[in-house]
Amino acid sequence: MELEANYQVYFPSPLSRDQIKITKKSNFNRRRASVDLETRAGAIWEKRLKENPHLFNGTKFRFAGLSVKSGKTVTKQDNKITLVLADPVSPCKVELRTGFSNYKDYTTTNMSSLAEEFQKHGMEKYGDPQACMADIIGHSALLITADNFVVIQLRSQTVGEAAGMWHFAGGHPEPDELGISCSEDLDETEPGKIVDEIYDSLLREMKEELNLSEEELSDPVLVAIGKDKDSFYKPEFNFIIHCRLSAQQVSEKYFAEDFSDIESDDIAFLDVRQLDLSGRQSVDLFKFKTDEPEIVTVNVEQIASSSLQLMENLQTAIGYNPKLLCA
Repeated sequence: MELEANYQVYFPSPLSRDQIKITKKSNFNRRRASVDLETRAGAIWEKRLKENPHLFNGTKFRFAGLSVKSGKTVTKQDNKITLVLADPVSPCKVELRTGFSNYKDYTTTNMSSLAEEFQKHGMEKYGDPQACMADIIGHSALLITADNFVVIQLRSQTVGEAAGMWHFAGGHPEPDELGISCSEDLDETEPGKIVDEIYDSLLREMKEELNLSEEELSDPVLVAIGKDKDSFYKPEFNFIIHCRLSAQQVSEKYFAEDFSDIESDDIAFLDVRQLDLSGRQSVDLFKFKTDEPEIVTVNVEQIASSSLQLMENLQTAIGYNPKLLCA
């Protein structure tokens, strides 16, 4: 079953890395818009660089859709939602369509005031509203501790996305890690290495953002591919990772004197039983800086939209697999 990039896809039986394949073609890359539109986008990038010198135009993978090779699919066309359910005979197999993009194009298409113009141009010229959008692959993880808490970070004010918001740890798979600096390099890269980078980069984020080693973590499993509405449907790959440490131990590692994370200012923990925020205005976060946890109530509006989407995606998947969050 072929699915375009504007579908949300759920995997109630989460996918390990060996269940994913990559197809890469140059026509999966971002299409160029009009000269005028691209020029105005360039001006936005230059302005943002002056406002925030920490921004960096790194290469990124672009998501252009997927194919479900095996597994039962249940599709709700009106909401462009597809559930890929486990097949009793053979495990699910998914093929991701991947192209090449960069962070500059992301901030000047998906994250800019020109986004609707880019979508309109894409629809008029290419028959696809996302054709001129960067649509870079982002990922985040529901990191579950051994005592059933979920780690959430307070983003720094200097980051390019969700500054000052509570956000689940994550980032982007990095083509640079595979020596990919242009579309031609992508064409020559073994597809399996791209799959591994999608998973391995998330484990790197856990090390860089939380000071957690791979030995303390399970391998990530993919539970959903969501669409972040606040960034005009940027794809967000949602994973689950189980940690062998308690919330107290994770907190101690984050606040260790020999560790610092420039992308976040604080961490807290959600009770895994309180992830359904439907109809709620606030949520209790737990902080383990002392022997007795401190409870801090935050407004749901203080949680980044992509993290709220992750929790919503999980609730959808849990409806089909109540044991989804079990280790």
